[in-house]
Amino acid sequence: MNIVTIDPSLVSTAVTINNRPFSIVSENIALNKKNQYTKWFKLSEPYCDIITINTNYKDEKVYSKLEINKLETFQKTSNIILNLLDTYCDPEYTTLVVIEGYSYSSAAGPLIDLVTFGTLVRSVLSTREYTDVVILAPSTIKKLSAQLTYPAIQKGKKLEYRNYQGIAGGSFKKHDMLNVLLENKEIESKWVNFLKDNQVELLAAKSIPKPIEDINDSMIMYYIVVKVALEVEDSESEEDVISKLLSY
Repeated sequence: MNIVTIDPSLVSTAVTINNRPFSIVSENIALNKKNQYTKWFKLSEPYCDIITINTNYKDEKVYSKLEINKLETFQKTSNIILNLLDTYCDPEYTTLVVIEGYSYSSAAGPLIDLVTFGTLVRSVLSTREYTDVVILAPSTIKKLSAQLTYPAIQKGKKLEYRNYQGIAGGSFKKHDMLNVLLENKEIESKWVNFLKDNQVELLAAKSIPKPIEDINDSMIMYYIVVKVALEVEDSESEEDVISKLLSY
């Protein structure tokens, strides 16, 4: 089956299709005044596909026009995602799309707009032929990311997973998610090699820059799905993989 993972955002959506990362990002974030990539987009370009979008709808002062402009932008981004699936998914196989659900923190941006965008993305993908969509809560993804890289710790009758700094998976932040990829001994990819080449600067940064933070999330989700697929009795059975994902 094709495995697609999506970390949706109003300004920087990351999509991973069969281990190939894509960044769908606002021009205002990716480009400088000379219309050239800013530092981390330039460094990331050899390791991911970058697609810029115009998000200047925010400049509209008339409320009704603003809402329509936003809707049109969200529709364009949803169609870009759909076109990526049509282009890079093998039509001989079914497609499993795993999307990170909404974060209700203030850092997520305007929640109403995010829900509108997320609804359009889910609608477009759920009606795509031979495609199944699974939505995982951000907290679930963090917990599973810890299981992806770190050994289990026995706590009474339960197992828990913490990184090497002692932080539980459910409490992971962006730097911890970066370490999930850096410290995993089994994952090998061009993207992870890029992260390792720049890990000193990335780990020292106050915040993980875009598009890296978003692609990291979509890549981790991809490897989570791969791990689950390998664990089920029949890794080619999409229903078994979905069932196990929904059990977390």
